[in-house]
This record gives sequence, C-alpha cells and structure tokens, in this order.
Amino acid sequence: MFLFLVVFFFVVLSFLPKIALEDGALALFSVNTFVLAFYISPILSGQKSRIDDLGKIAHTESLTLYKAILTAHQLSSSTYHTFKEKIDTYIKSRTDTPNPLAGEKEYEEIVSYCLDYKGSDKDIIHTLETTVIDNQTNRSNLNQAFSDKVFSHEWIVILILYSVSMFFILNIDFGSSAYLRFVDALLAAGFTLVILILAKLSTLTHKRAKHIYDPYKKLLATNFREVD
Repeated sequence: MFLFLVVFFFVVLSFLPKIALEDGALALFSVNTFVLAFYISPILSGQKSRIDDLGKIAHTESLTLYKAILTAHQLSSSTYHTFKEKIDTYIKSRTDTPNPLAGEKEYEEIVSYCLDYKGSDKDIIHTLETTVIDNQTNRSNLNQAFSDKVFSHEWIVILILYSVSMFFILNIDFGSSAYLRFVDALLAAGFTLVILILAKLSTLTHKRAKHIYDPYKKLLATNFREVD
C-alpha cells in the first residue's frame, strides 16, 4: 500500500501546478501540520488501546465460557448438548460480525434456558446461571469497546487538517528536482497512510484487530477443550 501511494503521488506531482510558498504560507503549513499531529496522535493511540482491550475482554469471556462448558459436563447428556449448542450459537454470532449488538439475542436465550429449566439438574444449572449472568459484565465491556470508534465529528476535524496539509505538500514549489519530488511523494504517502491506518483501526479491519476473535475460534476448533 505504501509503495503504491508513493508511486501514485510521484506521478500526480508531475502534473500539479507549483506554488512558491512565502513565510506566511509556510507558517500556516507548519502550524496546521503540528495541530494535525497533536490531534490525531491520542486518537490513534486510543484506537490501538481499544483493540488491545477488546482482545483482553474477549479472552476473559472465552475463559468464562470454557469453564461453563466444563461445569456443564456434569449435566445429563441431552441437557449438556442443548446448553453447549446454545453456547456454540452465541460464539458463532460473535465471530461472524463485529457488530456491537451481535449475540444479544443468542445470549438472552442462554440465560432464559437456565432460568426456565425444570429438569433434574437444577443445582448445576443454577451454577451455570450464575456464571452466564456474571459474564454479562464482560459482554457489556466488549460491546462498549466495540462502539468506541472514531466518531464523525472527529473525522471532520482530521480530514480538514489533513486536506490543508496535503494542499501545501502537493503544491509546494520544489523546482525540477526529481529527488525532491520523490521526497514530497514520500511525505504525502506517509500522511495518507496514517489516515488509512486510523480508519482501519476504527473499523476493526486492521490486521491488529484480526486476532480479537482468536480465543472464541480456538474454543470452537477444539470443541471447548482448549482456550488461548
């Protein structure tokens, strides 16, 4: 991606008109770039921390579900398979989409099953009921972290500052030097890549976010015998 951006901007710079920036324009460029860096840095750091927190919460919930299934082994065969199937359905609903509301209905069915149970394993079901209700804290934290993305008003400020900086970068008069044009293209590509990284972190499409669901997937892949 970075090499593509460098080549793209290097070509674009060949056709754009150049402007000789005076002291006032250079000062404006410097101030705008500083403000952009000052504004975007904590947001970028916050999104990285958000993904780390999501991974930790997902791991905690996976351990809770793992322990619940271990406890459920004490149930009669039919009750165990019914309970485990509901847990499977819930986990799959979580891993299929990063939607903050994913799994809400499926988890309510698990709780309802425990509350409405009338069979002979009431003591064990009561223990599982306590476990799945206590796990609601993990689910609430997970949903909150999913929703804590970069908001629209923040994007407006970021894109305005980015656009102003890019205007100066792409129109600065560096003469006919191909070397300076390459440096200018590197600068433009770097600015753009930072914005793209922030967008991918916010939407959880960054490779850093792909491991959030690993604990859930490990549970399903090992039939609840292992958890990361």
